[in-house]
Amino acid sequence: MAHLKDEIRKMNKGDGVVSASLRKLADICEKAYENGTGKNKNNAILKEKLFDGAIKSSGLVSCPKHNGCIRPLDSKETEKRICRCMYYFEKNEEICKECPLTRKWKKDGENTIEIIDYEVPKRVALRGVGGIDLLFKEGDKEYAVEIKRPEGNTDSISLMFAEIMTYTCETDYEPAIAVFENGFHHRKIVKLIESGNEDFIRIRKYIKIFYIKYHDEGELTYYRVVPLGK
Repeated sequence: MAHLKDEIRKMNKGDGVVSASLRKLADICEKAYENGTGKNKNNAILKEKLFDGAIKSSGLVSCPKHNGCIRPLDSKETEKRICRCMYYFEKNEEICKECPLTRKWKKDGENTIEIIDYEVPKRVALRGVGGIDLLFKEGDKEYAVEIKRPEGNTDSISLMFAEIMTYTCETDYEPAIAVFENGFHHRKIVKLIESGNEDFIRIRKYIKIFYIKYHDEGELTYYRVVPLGK
C-alpha cells in the first residue's frame, strides 16, 4: 500500500490537486495533533492516515553518526549538500577551502534558532520512510524540518507537509518545514497566505513554518533562520 506522501507526490501539479491535498492533511492534523504535537501526538491516527496500514518496523534502531563533512566532487547544489554545509561549515577549515560548491552556507551572526543536526535517520527504521533534513532547536523545543533547495525543486507545499508528518511519526520532534526567502516554495506560501487558504491556516496551527533569509557575498552565502511571520 502507498504512503500518502507518495500519492501526493504523484499528484503534485495543479492548484486544485494541491488544495485537495491540503484539506486532507489539515483533517489529519486536527485529529492526530488534537492533544499536541511532538511526543503528545496520536501516532495511531498518523499510521492509519499517512501509511495506509503499510507501516512496518525493521526492528533496527538507528542513530545519527556524522564523522565530518564529505567534500563533494562537483559544484551541484542539492538539499543534502545545503543541509550538510549549514551544519559543518567552518568546522573543518581545510575541507571547506577545497570544497567546490558554488555557495558555502555560513551562519549570519547569532541565530535564536540553532541547527543541531542534519540527515537524521529514524530511531526505529520504518519501511519507505527516509531521514529528516534538519533539526532546529528554538528555546526548549526541537523541530524536525523538511526543506527544499531555493530553486530547481517544484514539489508542492502539501508534499512538504506530508513528508514531515510522515518522518516525525514515532518521534518526539515537533514537525516543521523551512523555505528559502523569495524562493519557489516561499512564493507558494505567500500565495496561500494572501488567498486566505483555510486549510493552510489549519495546518499552521500544528506544523511550524520557518524561512531562511540569505544573501550572497562572493562564494559565501550568509543565512539566518526565522519563524515565518517575524
